[in-house]
Amino acid sequence: MGGVNLGNAEEILKATMKDLGISRDAAAVFVGKTFEYMLKYNDDEKAMAAFTKDAYAAVQNEESWAIEYLSAFNRKMLPQMTEAYDEAVESGHDPATVISIKLGVPMDAAGAFMVAVQALKSGTPMEQVTLAMVLGVQEVDIEEIKRRLGV
Repeated sequence: MGGVNLGNAEEILKATMKDLGISRDAAAVFVGKTFEYMLKYNDDEKAMAAFTKDAYAAVQNEESWAIEYLSAFNRKMLPQMTEAYDEAVESGHDPATVISIKLGVPMDAAGAFMVAVQALKSGTPMEQVTLAMVLGVQEVDIEEIKRRLGV
């Protein structure tokens, strides 16, 4: 294929599967879309924004690759989210603010992470938390996330 080494593609796929703990199918879509947006925009920030918008839309459409990928991403971020949340609660600070500062995310996303930690601590499955977070962050409505998770 025009000098492209498919062995390298296979290595990237396997590394993604291992790093995120996702299936081959989810990793293939993730890697494909990542490259697509990187090539299209030639700017990491724009590519990430486009990928994130695409992934969120795919979750809303209940596409398995996106739910699996974002659930894995949230699972990977969970220790950092929980640490920041617990630190805030113990020190009497606003958890969303601490999460925003420690993880470097906007306040609406930090609010969604805060609600996610609360829901996960109460036993809500990660996939359900992911769907509620995506819908809530896009709507920027923390109360809607709480309602969806019963928190």
